[in-house]
Amino acid sequence: MTKTKTNLDPWEKQEHETSKAYAAFCTYRGMGTDRSLAKQAAAVNSELAGSSLTAKVRQLTKWSSKYNWVARVKAYDVYLEAKERKKKESDIVKQAKNHNTVANLALQKAVERIKTIGVGDIKELTPKEALEYMKAAVDIGRKSLGVPDQIVELGGEVKGSGVVIYLPDNTRDESTADDTQTGTEDN
Repeated sequence: MTKTKTNLDPWEKQEHETSKAYAAFCTYRGMGTDRSLAKQAAAVNSELAGSSLTAKVRQLTKWSSKYNWVARVKAYDVYLEAKERKKKESDIVKQAKNHNTVANLALQKAVERIKTIGVGDIKELTPKEALEYMKAAVDIGRKSLGVPDQIVELGGEVKGSGVVIYLPDNTRDESTADDTQTGTEDN
């Protein structure tokens, strides 16, 4: 559903829609994806106070049909989902940039430290520790950019070079990988 002739979004008050009908629509719209006219009628809306449950449902059904509530709330749900998805995507990009910045700083510090290691500094940071620090910084930077840890090529019946699957480095324990590949079991 697109904007109306007057450039209104479908979830806004439409031309010729009464204030009571729009207030009821807002309640219905605000119920989320688990909404129903029966649930709304049972919630005793002020614009329908004093009516029996059947009368409330009947009035809500009339307004829903007349003002196209189902399509309007569907458009609203799609709008909200798209808005939330865009925010999450933006947050993911920001997070990746932050992780990459931190990784670059850590890598820079590791490289600086490695350059200054002398015989007298061994007690403070061993070369092995400095290399582990640098490896961790590289891993964080790679992951923040979405670069895979390893490439696995699968053969089998596939003609050509096979299928390439990118796996993160923590998907399999090496001890179980050997057992799985050879088909042996521990008894």
